[in-house]
Amino acid sequence: MIRNYIFAFAFLITPLIAQSSESEDWGGLEVNVFEVDLTLVPKGVFDFAGEDYLKANEKAVVVSAISPNQALKNGLIGKLVLGVLDPNSKKISERTFIQNQEFRLLVQQLAAIGDEPGLKEYISTQNPEFVAAIDQRTANPMGNVPNEDIIGFYIIKNGKIDSFNQNKNYKLVTKDGVAKFTPGVVKQLQELINRASEI
Repeated sequence: MIRNYIFAFAFLITPLIAQSSESEDWGGLEVNVFEVDLTLVPKGVFDFAGEDYLKANEKAVVVSAISPNQALKNGLIGKLVLGVLDPNSKKISERTFIQNQEFRLLVQQLAAIGDEPGLKEYISTQNPEFVAAIDQRTANPMGNVPNEDIIGFYIIKNGKIDSFNQNKNYKLVTKDGVAKFTPGVVKQLQELINRASEI
């Protein structure tokens, strides 16, 4: 059933508009921008874009971790859609980008795993009560970090990660640019993308 839904979705992709990975640095994750015909999309797929967006547009400009070729072959996977752009804009900015909360939650779930270079060593040597997981786009991670750049907080107990508190205010795109995902998050996202291509 899911497989049929994914393949049905593959017919909705139109040609690539731009490879945002060429102009935007998402921390090493290849991100693509392409159009999808909204008139053929099952209800609910792009609800995160809002009723006004869906009523005003026949096509969505999708920002996705899945390439257009992979989407044509295997379908577009909703949780790997970062968001949509204003159809009149080809540039990703805080003003033109509508974030998919499902993708934000995915990034936070992957960050919670704590598979980041140096994190465990820092925790074992410094024994902090908590450690902030900060988007690498932030200009000064040791200074005043904007709330929208904080992915969440690792809660530390007995020198180990005990839990992770997600920041609901974390944004993929801000006035300071696009998210720059950490190496651990990029690695895990790439594994999900590779598994999706094997469906």
